[in-house]
Amino acid sequence: MPERIRLIAPETLSGTYILPASKSMYNRALVLSALTGNSILSSSSAQAEDCQVMENYLAEVGYSFKRKATQVEISGRPISGKVVQAELAMAGTALRFLSALAAVLPVQSQFTGATRLGLRPYLPLSLALKESGVNIHWSEGESIFPIRIQGNTEWQPEKIYLRNSQSSQFISALLLLGPYLNLDTQIICSQQAPLSEPYIDLTLGMLDQIGINWKRSSNQYELVKKSVLSNPILVEADWSNASYAFGMLLLKGGTLHIPGLLRNSLQGDALQVEYFQQLGVAFSWKGEELEVGAPGKKFPGFDLDFSGMPDLAQTFAVLAAFAEGPSILRGLYSLVFKETNRIEALQAELQKFGAKVEVVGDSMHIHPRFALPTQEPIKTYGDHRMAMAFSIGCCTQVGRQIENPEVVSKSFPEYWDNLRQLGFVLEVD
Repeated sequence: MPERIRLIAPETLSGTYILPASKSMYNRALVLSALTGNSILSSSSAQAEDCQVMENYLAEVGYSFKRKATQVEISGRPISGKVVQAELAMAGTALRFLSALAAVLPVQSQFTGATRLGLRPYLPLSLALKESGVNIHWSEGESIFPIRIQGNTEWQPEKIYLRNSQSSQFISALLLLGPYLNLDTQIICSQQAPLSEPYIDLTLGMLDQIGINWKRSSNQYELVKKSVLSNPILVEADWSNASYAFGMLLLKGGTLHIPGLLRNSLQGDALQVEYFQQLGVAFSWKGEELEVGAPGKKFPGFDLDFSGMPDLAQTFAVLAAFAEGPSILRGLYSLVFKETNRIEALQAELQKFGAKVEVVGDSMHIHPRFALPTQEPIKTYGDHRMAMAFSIGCCTQVGRQIENPEVVSKSFPEYWDNLRQLGFVLEVD
């Protein structure tokens, strides 16, 4: 992939926008499939780097994958006593989910990863595992890596105490062990309202589909049903990555068809439909396909909360730079812990579109057309969502470049090819 690309958009958008499988759902499905033997049903590909990291680990443990049409079957069993080395790169989901899964497998797992990954929230989950009897060790220096976990198939805690649920993935990682844990196992959280709670709902919904039920009461979860059904584990197309198409439609106008997005989705990011409708985007389902259209007209500033949909904040931050008035984005407290400090990155890059950005607590106030835009390239900071979100703004400004476009491989490797299919021209520098 080139170091920089320049994006030239068609006059209006039309065609079919092909989404990858939801990496949030696919990674959860991998854990559940490994524990139950259930196949995974997905009409979209799952080529995201995060998904590949999870698959690579499971393959090293002893599982094998067989793909046919829309189904992925996982077979085999862990090789007892094996030492498994896993490089996680920047896969935060893999770090959390695999730490919990490794606790119940008869192998020793050794995890390494990128420096930035070691700075993302993790220690509360590792402490919860350790205090409940898991043999887990991590570095006490500048980085948590290497992490070593000696799995134990007889580990059956009655209660797991999670003393800081600053990431919903801490809770999800533990909930996903439902097929293995005994009935009446409890997960007790010290924090009443964890970040990104819709992702916990997603986890519970996927477990429920295969007969594993956790009862939620305030800050506590109790395993109340464990009768594993032979249902395939359904993985939908990715609602998070749909936001870039919606944003481009808002600025350019046109109509796109998007297969694989369910009207009654388990994904919390499906709620973005309400946000985009407020700005003038129209949605209608035609059978199993979503039709999305927009007139490409001016739209007002907005005041929206992203505490439940943090991955959409960058999309709307870029749109705010092109709105008719100032906008406020609220609930951004988790953005500093992502692939980069997204608050600082947004401040720096939105100024190149001529916007003024003020950070007030966990909110961002964006004033469009505050200054003249520059032609400086957009930096992506090793963050896939910076590249895709800022491609929305770049499609309205001929000549604007995006640096390190290959970062999209973390969640949407086919992104640039997808845009080409819609008539975009990508010039390489």
